[in-house]
Amino acid sequence: MLRNAAFRDKWVGRAPVLMAGIALLAALVMVGLLAPPAHAFSTFTINRTGDQSDADTTSTTCDIDDSTTGNQCTLRAAIQLANANNNPSEVDRINFNISGTGVHTISPPHPYRRLPSQ
Repeated sequence: MLRNAAFRDKWVGRAPVLMAGIALLAALVMVGLLAPPAHAFSTFTINRTGDQSDADTTSTTCDIDDSTTGNQCTLRAAIQLANANNNPSEVDRINFNISGTGVHTISPPHPYRRLPSQ
């Protein structure tokens, strides 16, 4: 394959270094150091139009009322939990799944209301 003697002579002494470099690259890929970063995320699904805060911002479950079966999640509660993650590399997702037909409106009672936990 190496027909040109000058080209062959140029690479003969470098083959061990090249092979070591390829082996190191393969090892790094295998242990995940060169893998693309995984983007962990939390998904919060809003199913209420109210303005209640989350019952427990230390959990990862959006629920404004722990005593009611199922999760009741408002926009405010979802934003609280996304902010509580405090992990800049984590990407949070907020989905909307409000039951019923027609247009749904989420209207906070005040343009800005400071929450007790902030």
